Parts: sequence; C-alpha cells; structure tokens
Amino acid sequence: GLPATGLGHFVQVPAGDFVMAAHASEPEEGPLLRLHVQGFSMLAHEVTNQEFAAFVAATGYVTDAERSAQRGLPGAGSALFAVEDPDRSTAGSWRLAGDANWRAPEGEGSSIEGKDLHPVVHVSLRDARAYAQWSGTRLPTEAEWEYAARLGLPDPDRPDSGAYDSAGNPLANTWQGVFPIVDRALDGFSGPAPVGCFAPSEIGLSDMIGNVWEWTDTPFGQDAYTIKGGS
Repeated sequence: GLPATGLGHFVQVPAGDFVMAAHASEPEEGPLLRLHVQGFSMLAHEVTNQEFAAFVAATGYVTDAERSAQRGLPGAGSALFAVEDPDRSTAGSWRLAGDANWRAPEGEGSSIEGKDLHPVVHVSLRDARAYAQWSGTRLPTEAEWEYAARLGLPDPDRPDSGAYDSAGNPLANTWQGVFPIVDRALDGFSGPAPVGCFAPSEIGLSDMIGNVWEWTDTPFGQDAYTIKGGS
C-alpha cells in the first residue's frame, strides 16, 4: 500500500460535465442526470486508522458505535459482515455487533494493531463529519464522488474497467466468486486492504472502486445518506 509518508495527498479534480447514473445496474441508481461539477480537491486515499487515531488523540472524540455500546443503547455497535463462520450459520450475512467499532473492526478480540494503513471502518456520518471538520476538509457530494470516480476509469465506456482489465484480472479489492458465499480473493485480499495497494485511477485516486464504503454528504431518503465505493 501507500507508505505512511504518502498519506494526506490531495488530487485536484477539474470542473466538467458528466451523466450521473450512467450504466446503472440497480433501480435506486437512477435517474440519469447530466450535471456540471465545479472543480474540487479530493483526498487521494481512504482515511486510515492512523489518521483517525490522530484525530481521536487530539480531540478525545468518541465514535457513535463506541458511545452507543457504552450507554447500552438498543441497536448499539456496528454492522459486521461474516465472510466465514465455523458453523456456516452467519456466513455471507450481516449482523449487528455491539462490540464492533473502529478500534475493534471484527468485534471482540480484534484490534487495529499492525493496521495503521488500513482504512478506518465503523465510522458513522456524524463521525466522518467530525473528522472532516477537524482536518479542515469536508465530505464530497454523491455527484462529486461519482464524477471523480468516472474521470478515473481507464475506459469510460466500460464501467467495470477500474475493477477488472480486459482479460478479467482484478485491478481493485472487490469480491471474486459467488457472492455472498465464496470470496476467491483473486485480488490478494479477503476483506479490507491497506490503502493504495492497487494502482491509482487515471486522475490519481486510490480505492475508488472496492475496499470499503465511503460516505458522501448527499441524502438518500429519510434519515439516510449515500455511501459509495466498496464494502
């Protein structure tokens, strides 16, 4: 992945027009919209555990997942996806884990030790906004995020060109196999990868396809906001 000294680099995304929701594969991805996007700067990689830990150390911030667990609130913790399970009862499914948070990404007994350069996870919208305010940045809108991702595609007419080359070889950390039962991990990872393990996009952004979901500041229905990228 990226060396620690390579963190914090921003890419200037030029202004331009694009068709949002082109090549949509799911009903909720529409409707088609032709939009103009003003130029903006975007962090070249997902926010890492190391960077989020610096924010927490400087501010004493407590994430929503941690706060809800500490208070014993209904629905406390965060969602965990079980890629594998000894008795197969939860394999390939999501569950709410009260002990999952950014410090323990797989729940009780897990930690981020040795994972400084992995993307931070179990971060709510409020958490993401707080980090952005502290770092002097902001969350992108859904249109900005999709525009930047599309600008980075090797082949704009092939929407999966950022994930697979013309021969079908993986170029990003995505699921290979029968979802959600078997991940063949042909890309080298089953689960999240350190940021920047794969070649950056055509405009210099890493992990816009695959790895972990990323927040935008665009609403999606009532009391929900849009996430993009991997999972």
